[in-house]
Amino acid sequence: MKAPIEKHLPEKAGWKCFLETANTLLKKNSLIEQSDFFIGSITEIFGFKCQYWFAHPFYPLPGEDNPALVNMSSDLDPLVMDTYSDHLPRFQSNLGTILTTISSDSQIFKASIPLISGNDLLGILLVETSDSKELEHRKLEDLSALASLCAMSFQIYRLNILKSWRLEQLSIVREVSDQIATITNLDKLCEKVATAIQVKFQYYYVAIFTYRNETELVCRSCASMCKPNIAHPLEIRVKTGQGIIGWVAEHKNELFVEDVTNHPIYRYHESLPETRSEVALPLIIGERVLGVLDVQSNKPHSFHEMDLVVLRTLADNIAIAIEGAHLFSGLSRRTEQISTVYEISHSLSSILDLDLLLDKVVHTIQEKFNYLQVNIYTVHSGREKIIFRTGTGENIQEYQDAFLTFDINYDEGILPRVAREGKTIISNDVLHDPQYRFPDFVTSKARSEMSVPLITGGEITGILDIQSDQPGAFDENDRLLFEALSPGIATSIRNATLFRSEQFRRQVAESVRDVAGILSGESSVEELMDRILEKLQDSLPCDVASIWLTPIDTYSDRFLNLAAIRGAGTQKLKAAYQTADTAGHWIIEALNTGETRIRSINDPRGPLGEAMDFSNDYSAIAAPLRAGGVTVGLLTLAHHQPDRYGTEARLITQTFAGYAAAAIQNSRLYASMREQAWVSTVLLKVAETSKKVRTQSELAETIVNLIPELIGCSNCALYVFNASMNMLERKATCGFSSDALPAKAFSSNHPAFVFASRMTDPVPAYQTNGDFVLSPSKDASAGVVLALKNHEQILGLLWVGNENRDGAFSNDTLQVLKGIGNQTATAWENLRLLENQQQDAFIAAALLQVAQTVAGKDDLRSVLDGILGLLPILAGINTAAFFCLTRTGKVFLRFHPALDLMPMPAGHLEPAFSPMTFPCWTW
Repeated sequence: MKAPIEKHLPEKAGWKCFLETANTLLKKNSLIEQSDFFIGSITEIFGFKCQYWFAHPFYPLPGEDNPALVNMSSDLDPLVMDTYSDHLPRFQSNLGTILTTISSDSQIFKASIPLISGNDLLGILLVETSDSKELEHRKLEDLSALASLCAMSFQIYRLNILKSWRLEQLSIVREVSDQIATITNLDKLCEKVATAIQVKFQYYYVAIFTYRNETELVCRSCASMCKPNIAHPLEIRVKTGQGIIGWVAEHKNELFVEDVTNHPIYRYHESLPETRSEVALPLIIGERVLGVLDVQSNKPHSFHEMDLVVLRTLADNIAIAIEGAHLFSGLSRRTEQISTVYEISHSLSSILDLDLLLDKVVHTIQEKFNYLQVNIYTVHSGREKIIFRTGTGENIQEYQDAFLTFDINYDEGILPRVAREGKTIISNDVLHDPQYRFPDFVTSKARSEMSVPLITGGEITGILDIQSDQPGAFDENDRLLFEALSPGIATSIRNATLFRSEQFRRQVAESVRDVAGILSGESSVEELMDRILEKLQDSLPCDVASIWLTPIDTYSDRFLNLAAIRGAGTQKLKAAYQTADTAGHWIIEALNTGETRIRSINDPRGPLGEAMDFSNDYSAIAAPLRAGGVTVGLLTLAHHQPDRYGTEARLITQTFAGYAAAAIQNSRLYASMREQAWVSTVLLKVAETSKKVRTQSELAETIVNLIPELIGCSNCALYVFNASMNMLERKATCGFSSDALPAKAFSSNHPAFVFASRMTDPVPAYQTNGDFVLSPSKDASAGVVLALKNHEQILGLLWVGNENRDGAFSNDTLQVLKGIGNQTATAWENLRLLENQQQDAFIAAALLQVAQTVAGKDDLRSVLDGILGLLPILAGINTAAFFCLTRTGKVFLRFHPALDLMPMPAGHLEPAFSPMTFPCWTW
């Protein structure tokens, strides 16, 4: 047995032909031309019927049309596939046996000859005779020699093509790398890279994806030969692990899909309908994946191995460029951030107006970083509240109108957690963050949020809250930046707050000094109360303020009386206090506890909130007015927004309440002294006046005219009890119109009289239609009735009306009326006794005069004339006559001729009458 094919030179003519064939093959311009020439030459030289395949992976060549290829997945003749597998020739005998060597007696009908250069299998030649006859052994040996020569030509051509292609590709890579080397803006970088790769390599579609957040990539830029229908590249988003791009990002490995039609993880995109093959390469720096380079072709099997080599090189350069852009952007951003921190801190250090300071903070951050919304909240640990102060963005007006607040101890929400823990919290996907809570009254575009505590002196004084409309907007650098900025903001806020507090304390001190000056001056208590409310409104947030006083008399049917008010109508507030079921509960509770109370949302509504129609969470504070251990009233403030009053407001309100209480108590003491002096003066005047009257009628008129003058009532009436008729008769009136006089008389069984006669003090009553009743009616006028008694004997009734004051009299006034009643009853009884004494003395004197007159008369006529002469003097009569009955039975008329007699009717007076004819008439 000899070698499969002996390596010997053919005859001179044949060898020359082989050399020319190999040389000509080297000059062909493409693989297809080479393949066609090679097959044609073998047919011409040997007369064989043959086929030729270029072997993978050395073929196809970049930039060449794909020739006939053989690879591990090819479905070709078994001889070809066996040769491709072990690089050895294969022969098929007449018996169908596959041989790797041939002997002199072997009959070969088909042969598979490998073309090998060095150790590289460049192709496989399959030959057989055109008439299916046996292949000559010598021709097979010559064919093997020719294949060896042509393999060198194929290799030289391949290496030249690869060299040229590599130089070109390296030139393109260098050109692309040079173009992107100086670009520091990431978006411009990606745009430049995508466009350069697409133009230089004429790919169907090239795109660069970078991470948007931890789970999503976004197309930074793309380029295509067919202008895909993409309004904006950022519209193409890929979740990590989904599709070819997502798979590459997750696994950090490239993925080459020669035909996307049947690939399981390929995701069709409607804007790229012509994609047939795709390669995606991760952009990696170290262990970090920065993004994905995605290249697509509109032809299947379009990417050569050498294309992948170049794309890998480009991917490495792109990753370096992106990292550089990131670093530069980070450095630039960091520089800008440090500059911003310095600028903000420097500018804030000179601002002492708190509102101006907070506005400056949020607007500076907004201008520098262009966030969706920047808000500042203040934290009040004592009140356990987080209160919105100022911010930027389209929803700020709604925040301010709603006076947005949060409870520190609320279990849900990012802000309460920051206030409790004192740590920065970042939420890069608020839509899926269970802790995130947004106000119900606005629609937010926020997708990310970062809340930074503002801490000074170990205490959280506020929260800087930043929102972005992009998910994944905040990273560790942002946290470090704003945590570096927060101490400066917190310190500036603290300084401004201290300055405002100092100004506020000065203002309060000046207000207190003003109030103290009024208190020590001659101002009325009404002026003082109004000034206190004015100063309180200047010092504290307050929509309405009022002072309520406890009544100093027992007659009032109200527990508290409104004494002063600012910011609301008096009648409106009184109506709210009297008509609403729970309006007065809160201030009554504050009055009963004796301590200053700040209203909570669970407390009953007060009259101020009811009158002003505030929402149920409005703010209110109530401070009892206490002086000398006595509560004289209540000072109340209200504001339409919630949580406006705290510890400082409580102390200020208590201070003003103390001044108000002292002034009111002093005023009451002074008024009491004046009342007592007035009572004494009134009773003295009544006593002096009573001494001057001489009759009961004169006394009645004097009293009813004197009472309105002394106590300021509206009207007055005095009734005298007629025991014989068991009636009360009107004796005198004052202050009534002619058509509104009370009844002339009423029975002693009248309910008002009966009730008053049983009481020692004046009794509330009402006058309607001339009658006195104990219950009010629609048109009744109010007042009091007082029984006039002397030694438990009822002498009459006194009515005193007080229409201008709703019928209410002070205790002192009622005591004055009681004293007037007692003095009137005593004077009345004295006058009656005096009249009785005078009457008895007059009767005695008259009888003595008559006796003296008739004593010296000696006849009847003289006696009668004497008596008739005394009657006009003693009795004050004008006419008198005697009729005497004689013994004869006649009646004689006798009158004194000196009397000025009233003319008598003719025929009525006759000198004499019989008893039967004595006339009866009436004068």
